[in-house]
Amino acid sequence: MVDKHKGLAASKKQNLDLPINAESYENERFEKLSKTYAVSAKLLGKKKITHQQIIAAVKAGIRTESILILEKEFDSTQKEISTILNISASTMARRFKAGFLNMAESGRVFRLARLKERALGMTLGDNQAAISWLRAPQEIFKNESPLEHAATELGAGDVDDLIGRIQYGVFS
Repeated sequence: MVDKHKGLAASKKQNLDLPINAESYENERFEKLSKTYAVSAKLLGKKKITHQQIIAAVKAGIRTESILILEKEFDSTQKEISTILNISASTMARRFKAGFLNMAESGRVFRLARLKERALGMTLGDNQAAISWLRAPQEIFKNESPLEHAATELGAGDVDDLIGRIQYGVFS
């Protein structure tokens, strides 16, 4: 008589002994992140992007066209986006003439893109709902909108935390 449990244990052990296929792991991770980083990918004119590619782009400085993409993503004006990014009008004009943002400015652009991506996740992909929520004053932020509150790194962290609490049903 064959022991069914022994056969199951042997098959589990066999699966554990298989080497991890790094390429398939990276492909699976890339597919998950491509959905997570959809707005960030748009900023670089790509359909899919990895976390490491975002870091490299920030270090190199991204093209100023990314500001125009953010305007569309947030249904906003250049003035509003530049205020949230803490880039003055004269600096913005110089950046558009040069064609690139510096590393710090690029990081702030991706910070906003990440908040939009998180808001999209919270609203189950409803773009208009995500934009509305990001623009609506929140009592927890002393009646600032999440977009306004995200003008600093710490404020963006607060917004990210609030989104997480909303997604997981944690009351504030």
